[in-house]
Amino acid sequence: MIKCLSPFVPFYFVVVIVYNSFMLIIDDELYNDFLDRLLNEGFSKDQSELLASFASISPFTKRWLVKLKLEDVLKEYRTFSFETIKGKIESILLCEDEELFAKKIRHLKYSEIIKIVIRDVIGINSVEKTLEELSLLADLVISACCAYIEKRYKRKTPKISVIAMGKLGAMELNFSSDVDIIYVYESTELDNIEDFNKKAVLINKLLSTNTEDGFLYRVDNDLRPGGRFSPLAMSGEAVKNHYLLFGEAWQRVALLRARFLAGDESFVTEVLTELSPFIYSKYIDYSLVDDLRKLKERINAESLKTDIEGINVKLGKGGIREAEFFVQVLQIINGGKDLSLRKVKFSESVDALANRQIIELWDAKNLKDAYYFLRRVENSIQMEEERQEYLLPKNEKVLIRVIKRCGFDSISEFYDKLEFYRNIVSNHFNKLFEDKIKVKDDGISKENILNNVVKKFGNSSCQIEIVERFFDLREKVQTRYKESFSKFVYELVHRIIEKDNNEKILKQVEDFVVLLVKRPTYIPLLAENPLIIDKVLDILNIGGFLTQILLSHPESLDYFILQKDNIDRKTLNGYLKAVRSVVGGVPDYEDKMFLLRQFKNSEWLKIALLKHSQEIDYELMELFLSNLAEAILITVIQICEDVLNEKYIKPKQDFALIGLGKLGTKEMNFHSDIDLIFVYDSDDEKAAFYNTKLLQRVITALTTTTKEGYLYKVDMRLRPTGSQGPLVTTIENFINYHKENAWIFEKQALTKARVLGENSFFKEKVESILENIVYENDYDEKLLKSEIKAMRKKIETELVTEQKGSFDIKAGRGGIIDIEFIVQYIKLRYGKSYTNLRLTNTEDFFKALKDTRLLMESLVDELSSYYTFLKLLETNIRLYAGYSKDSFRVDELDINVINLVCSEFKLGRNFSSDIVNTKGNVKKSFEKHLKKVLLRVREIFNKVLN
Repeated sequence: MIKCLSPFVPFYFVVVIVYNSFMLIIDDELYNDFLDRLLNEGFSKDQSELLASFASISPFTKRWLVKLKLEDVLKEYRTFSFETIKGKIESILLCEDEELFAKKIRHLKYSEIIKIVIRDVIGINSVEKTLEELSLLADLVISACCAYIEKRYKRKTPKISVIAMGKLGAMELNFSSDVDIIYVYESTELDNIEDFNKKAVLINKLLSTNTEDGFLYRVDNDLRPGGRFSPLAMSGEAVKNHYLLFGEAWQRVALLRARFLAGDESFVTEVLTELSPFIYSKYIDYSLVDDLRKLKERINAESLKTDIEGINVKLGKGGIREAEFFVQVLQIINGGKDLSLRKVKFSESVDALANRQIIELWDAKNLKDAYYFLRRVENSIQMEEERQEYLLPKNEKVLIRVIKRCGFDSISEFYDKLEFYRNIVSNHFNKLFEDKIKVKDDGISKENILNNVVKKFGNSSCQIEIVERFFDLREKVQTRYKESFSKFVYELVHRIIEKDNNEKILKQVEDFVVLLVKRPTYIPLLAENPLIIDKVLDILNIGGFLTQILLSHPESLDYFILQKDNIDRKTLNGYLKAVRSVVGGVPDYEDKMFLLRQFKNSEWLKIALLKHSQEIDYELMELFLSNLAEAILITVIQICEDVLNEKYIKPKQDFALIGLGKLGTKEMNFHSDIDLIFVYDSDDEKAAFYNTKLLQRVITALTTTTKEGYLYKVDMRLRPTGSQGPLVTTIENFINYHKENAWIFEKQALTKARVLGENSFFKEKVESILENIVYENDYDEKLLKSEIKAMRKKIETELVTEQKGSFDIKAGRGGIIDIEFIVQYIKLRYGKSYTNLRLTNTEDFFKALKDTRLLMESLVDELSSYYTFLKLLETNIRLYAGYSKDSFRVDELDINVINLVCSEFKLGRNFSSDIVNTKGNVKKSFEKHLKKVLLRVREIFNKVLN
């Protein structure tokens, strides 16, 4: 037992030794043998025991401690000093003789390696810290060798640069790993090419030559473009061209960890920046996903084969390679749109994925624990003799040393922990692409598909022609996609056959298949995911604007399919979290707007499918669409503020956005406009200018139409002084205007007003002001009725075009506006006395109105029922037909619209009798019922406002 250590040993290390002395002496034989060597070396008993305990770590450490200056080890073993090592290297670089330089640099390397071993085993360093120190040491040594060769090279030529790859690139080098490096140069002069290759050869020789003094590093240059068949050093242009033109999936994975090591940093940074689109696709290339899946299958097969030899902590099942590949695949798939995922270190990459909710926080913790445990075991294996080994030793004596270096006493306990962590890694690895169901090859031939079609439809069916057409299109598909295309057609046709209206769907789906031929990167995804084909068919079956979204913007599938959907659509915060996650890692304004438009399109598809399958009713659909619109609006404001703040100084102020219309009542539909008023409070005279610029930019961002469509149309006409007035107004002017100049129709509009965004003191203040403006006055009943009826007549006259047989269920007689005006009249007339009527949402209002008994309960039920019926009809017309207008002829309606309205509304006695009286002609009976509804709504309107 060591009682008193030298002054060089800190107190916390004393505790480690005293409390865990059995762990410090890894091997008694090595310990005692080295202790005997120190008897006449002039060290104190405590120092000798300490040094002997270091020697007991492994035969490798003992062998090198004999060669090193032990006084320096005692002084320096506790910390890694980058600057000190750099200073020593600068001194070594002064050597003129290459053999002497090589000898000194190797001696320095082993001196530092031994100290890193000591810090790792006795617990001063975490595994992550050990890997980082090993990488920093390699950086310094490799850079020194490059500098030495450059200095000694006979001809004056531009510098050669070095890109670190693999574990060195990730700053996670292990004790006896190859260093993966690529040599690049900027010069394009042909005369210099041979010089760069000669330099690369000389650097490699200096690094890898093994002598009695050991070696520096084994060098692996095979990750360069073209591998061992390419020149050792390549120009930056050649590197970029090769990857961008011929790069494979495994090379994307390799480049994830590429970083500058030596030479011209700005040049290397430029090369790697230009390779970013190859590594991280902005748009998901599903052929890449397929390639990665095949790469995973290959790794899995190799892992199973490797495990026959014994437990391989790197290449075996649940090993280091599987953990890294799991993370790398998620980075490649998601990193094109989210720059925050572009990390090289394992821990930082996992944390970034967890922050973006791509993996769960608990899974992230377990994965990191497992990874660094495996890395500790890997290092412990290699500490034994500095060999590049990953198999647990079968020799029991060596195995005991390995597990003791990992902090274990019991072999069984070690194996239990190892198996536990390997299972964690294996489970995560196996989850990759787990939703991809492979189609058996024996069913994908053209003949097989046609036989199935003939069985279902007969020999003369148009379905046969369409299948023939599909296979004609196959000839236009690139060779790499042909197999996947056949699988896709197989799954597609069989799923269509199972549907009732298959003939109609087959015709609609042809356009989609033609689109895929033009954009084949989606074919592998669909071929391997039959459930996605079901979703696509549902969209095509619905038709209307959903089909247009899919055909015009197939990139919406990126979010629609791959993104983990844990969005809480019922709350604004749920959508805000999702929307901010979409743009959070993207610095460029245009890219953010692109992603928002793509996200909105995909959400519209999801919400429409939820509505179509009746998983949600129309009220929930409106809530989801409203929360989506509000979240996007708030995010766009923040994005525009960031851009504006680069040019203008942001004033000290409070501001609020007031949502009106459908956004205010949370009854947004597909294609609904956003009605807004912008108010602010500030003493800064420049606030008006700043806020006007901000709102102009926001409106432009929302309304600009691109190939992805636009976000939302914006209506600002309800602001004080209308469309001719300023876009923004102070809260004081807003109050004064509504006290003195506001019209009744403006008060009507404010009954739907709601302050948008997250809670704040100013939001509460504006909400209170709005309530006072609308409800603090006693309205003259006669004037109120007169003004509301006059405005209703104006809308009907100016907006409705009467055509025989057509209906306008919004602005026409007895339409939705009739009901909304009834609601607004009751709010203004009675809202001062009945505070429970001050609700913006119409359905909520009807529930509150029944409690007041201001109208007969049966009349309120009627209004609520008619409102629901008309809103369902409006929603389903937009969903199926894609109309943004509310005018139509019943005989032109898709029968699906009528059937959905009937099933969702559960029409009662009157409608049933209509069906009977029209002898089952559904469209005629529906038209008859619709006329009754519109007439009755107008009757109630006249009754309430008479």
